[in-house]
Amino acid sequence: VWQFNEPWRNVSCTNLVEYDLTPKLAYRWLKNAFAQVAASLKYDALALNEGETAQYGVYLSAFGHPGRYRVGWHAEADDGQALLQGESELDAPDGCAQVSSFELVAPAGLFFVTLSVYQGKNKVHDNLYFFSAGVQPSFRRLPQAMEGRNF
Repeated sequence: VWQFNEPWRNVSCTNLVEYDLTPKLAYRWLKNAFAQVAASLKYDALALNEGETAQYGVYLSAFGHPGRYRVGWHAEADDGQALLQGESELDAPDGCAQVSSFELVAPAGLFFVTLSVYQGKNKVHDNLYFFSAGVQPSFRRLPQAMEGRNF
């Protein structure tokens, strides 16, 4: 990150916050990346062959915030079809721990994996991953696939 904000109005730059202190989209992603409690997904590729079985690992980082957490994961095709979901509860150490792992057969087109972390009833973090599968995997349809979705 080069800078936090701009001293004057600017159409493009490397800042995270607009001149009027409105956060840019990059602010949300950076805030998510630096979260002290966060779920992350281990994967080998973003682009897969249709029908390919891929291995995924679900991890929880709780640096400075050890405690009891519930981590959920949900995979969905770009047409809204649920591909798989799961959940695990754990006493997280001060650091990083593997929560679970799963296999997923890649459907044609785009698909998403959402990870959510809860402490009690409160959602403390979520993370979204995009994948593509096909003869020529492509993320070109991503804007259309995201329409109307609330991630």
